[in-house]
Amino acid sequence: FLRVRTMRTTIVRAGFRRFHRLPLRWSDNNAQGVVKHTVYYDLMDTALAEFMSQECPDLYPSSDDDVRPRILNSTCSFAKDITFPDTLHVDVGLAANKVSNSCCVFTIGVFGADHNEAASVGSITQVWTRGGKPSDVPPEIRKIARSLVNNR
Repeated sequence: FLRVRTMRTTIVRAGFRRFHRLPLRWSDNNAQGVVKHTVYYDLMDTALAEFMSQECPDLYPSSDDDVRPRILNSTCSFAKDITFPDTLHVDVGLAANKVSNSCCVFTIGVFGADHNEAASVGSITQVWTRGGKPSDVPPEIRKIARSLVNNR
């Protein structure tokens, strides 16, 4: 079950430290001709994974004994619809709200191409585990996550 929330505050690009441009496709539309809400979650997850893999290529573990990220929680609030093919790609903005020894909380905004106001804003909380048990966030991950903290 997907809970749909509507944003009451306008969120703009200036609140985000890094952007990833991702394409949209016909299959992203629902029967009403707008991008499905579940696609926003895919875009958020893809942008965060892309950022992590670019900044820390050895992030993804090779065995169950390695430290790995797990999504503890995710949310998404919607402000306006995006339609394809009117919008061929979106810009997904990343910022970090919290970076601690045990978790990272990221805020992620989805913007229509060249729009300043977010169509949606969500969050992803990552915790780190080793062998299925809680672990500290690796220092290199803490460092790159802190690079996304917006000090404005």
